[in-house]
Amino acid sequence: MNRLIHIWIFTLTLPGFLHAVEIRSVESDYMEAEEVLRLSDYVGALNTGRRLVLRTQENEFPGVYYKIALDSSLKTLPDGTIALLEYLSDSSPDPLSIEFPLPGDLPGGKMLFIGLTGDDWRHDELSKRLLPTAWRISLIGPDGFLLAKKNSFVWGTR
Repeated sequence: MNRLIHIWIFTLTLPGFLHAVEIRSVESDYMEAEEVLRLSDYVGALNTGRRLVLRTQENEFPGVYYKIALDSSLKTLPDGTIALLEYLSDSSPDPLSIEFPLPGDLPGGKMLFIGLTGDDWRHDELSKRLLPTAWRISLIGPDGFLLAKKNSFVWGTR
């Protein structure tokens, strides 16, 4: 009976082990369009190379980007994975959250950029320097299982 319980628990936790990924580091920065785009983007289809770039406003490029370094290839993430960004803003006392569904055809690199662009971030000179200091980023599998998460020091103290 004890062995059956162990097998049952192992079966429930197996999906998380199959897609184990770690967020190594996260850096945030205000980036202009020319810092996000590549030369080929101006003459044809959007080319992000081996990194995946997701934005809140698809056709707006300037904004605050979180550059997320993973320990393994984006291709190891299961179809239907969502990157969840939670952050504190001076516009709201409560945390704001935005979901970034990852596309099915992922590049082979280990870098994921998620950006607050367009109306989701102010573009005045002060906002370019004062970035959110309290944030949490989670990678959530299609079954709702938490694959990885990382948060700022300030988020952890709130």
